[in-house]
Amino acid sequence: MQSTHVASTLYFQSSPIAVASNKVSTDVTFGAELYRIRLLAGLSQVEVARESGLARGYYSQIENSKKPPPLATVKRITAALNLSNGGRSRLLRLAVTARGASLVAPKDLPNDVVTLMRALAQKAYRLSPRQLQEIAAVIAKEPTM
Repeated sequence: MQSTHVASTLYFQSSPIAVASNKVSTDVTFGAELYRIRLLAGLSQVEVARESGLARGYYSQIENSKKPPPLATVKRITAALNLSNGGRSRLLRLAVTARGASLVAPKDLPNDVVTLMRALAQKAYRLSPRQLQEIAAVIAKEPTM
């Protein structure tokens, strides 16, 4: 693909898809952005689902914002779409936001704990494996009160 889409936030140069703007708009859903990227790439749902190793029906539910996908699935989809690093980051942020919006904390948790849970859910994909292990170790410790 050698076309360039200047008006869009995405443009093609040979392959992979590159992202000109890395900002995530609050009114764009993960599914809507995935749909837009797939159309710009000139691929069908069947093609992306097959390349991602997903059933077409499941992929359709993801693209139509009926099922928030796990981050591992998002990574498989971005690989199938051959997205640039910026494109992967944008879709991952939208996916985390979609999953975070559906994060329901028990009502008896203090607000600061809920805020921390949501912040961690939104930032976890940026953390290194070592940082995640350190956080898991802290969480696994018995509270000292």
